[in-house]
Amino acid sequence: MRKRACVIGCLLSLSALLVSTPAQTVSWTDISSNFLYGPPVGDSTVGVGGVCTNRLTGEMYMSVNLNGLFYSFNQGTTYTQVAKGIVGGQCASEWSMQVDQNHPQRVAVFSVYGNGACTMDGATWTKINYTGDGWTFGSVDWTVDNPKVMLALQFGTNNVYKSTDLGAHWTKLSITIQNTSFLNTDACMIGVMDSTTFVYSANAGSQNHTAPNTGISRSTDGGATWTHVSDAHVLSHVPVYFKGTYYIGTANGIFVSKDKGATWQAQGTPPDANNVEGDIIDYEHQGPFFGADENTMVLVTENGPFRSFNAGTSWTKIAGWAPNCNNTKGWYYDPGYSAPYAWDPIKDVVYAARAMCMCPLMKSSSLGHPTAVIAGKKTANTLNPVSGKNTIVFTTGSRASLAKFNSMDMYNVFGRKVQSFEQAGHGVLIAHSRQ
Repeated sequence: MRKRACVIGCLLSLSALLVSTPAQTVSWTDISSNFLYGPPVGDSTVGVGGVCTNRLTGEMYMSVNLNGLFYSFNQGTTYTQVAKGIVGGQCASEWSMQVDQNHPQRVAVFSVYGNGACTMDGATWTKINYTGDGWTFGSVDWTVDNPKVMLALQFGTNNVYKSTDLGAHWTKLSITIQNTSFLNTDACMIGVMDSTTFVYSANAGSQNHTAPNTGISRSTDGGATWTHVSDAHVLSHVPVYFKGTYYIGTANGIFVSKDKGATWQAQGTPPDANNVEGDIIDYEHQGPFFGADENTMVLVTENGPFRSFNAGTSWTKIAGWAPNCNNTKGWYYDPGYSAPYAWDPIKDVVYAARAMCMCPLMKSSSLGHPTAVIAGKKTANTLNPVSGKNTIVFTTGSRASLAKFNSMDMYNVFGRKVQSFEQAGHGVLIAHSRQ
């Protein structure tokens, strides 16, 4: 089998090459209470309501209820507050924190009872204003270099709002989501496909999760008019955009669209046998979260996170729920019921938070396929006078680590592939380019 590696900047990522193995025993650790309150207290007075990760670096953000947004580059060992004085609310759902999967330094946080925020570079944050009590979740136009358009579901209502200035101002659309409580949003969706093309699903969630299927409707005029385009039973709140394709979780597994939501096709198989069309359990899905490429993904269902290395053809359950943070109050890390999960493909760990509750951020033990990171350097760059191409040689301190690969792809920190390398033997990889 041909093997290919992936380099991000000067780091070599091997995660996309690994094959699925049966789920192992997973342990969970509280990684927020010690930072927020000193030694873990078990029943935190201020909880962590949201979490998201950068798939290329493993960096993580956690949203602390009414106390701001915090960043960690070392899987929760240390934290730094970001967007200080800007983010003042809390996350209300699994989809409150949105990450651009193509350029994962771009993040948007939709909040209730206070302002949210977004960043295009991880350094500068812009306030997302709110109406009423705020936003249960939202969608951003990640297709452009300078996003401006957002959709958001107003917390505690069935109203959908649009912003064309990155959350500074909002206008209510004519469509409504058929529920009136943040607990009853199990099977509704809003999505920005580009600046004027939107999709939504108004499935009516209920406390017993028996959600009738309303399918997907689409607008190409900024939300003025809508056309029914699919009968898919949607279980995602927001379409995930990655490498030109939009992904959603449905009662029949992942559906994809390559034409901005005009048509939708099933991809692969359902990851969870308990989430199929006709089952009364209609808990929402989270993700897919991507690894090194579109083949490596994690989809979180009501039964926990499932991973695929072949674009959804087959799945392996990699963890169950994080343990209850306070069983007497019924605070469960239920991924289908207001408990955000996030996957770090670099260290291959999963995070779990609990929206609108006083629960800490939990981190799983390694799930069996951590990314091997090997520091490397470009050791030669010579011009071939005949071909006019530069020959680049890439080596590491341990050539045996590279010798097992036939090829390697290099990506910059924005997720764009900038170079492909071929094996020259003895752990030396070379590339020919006109750059």
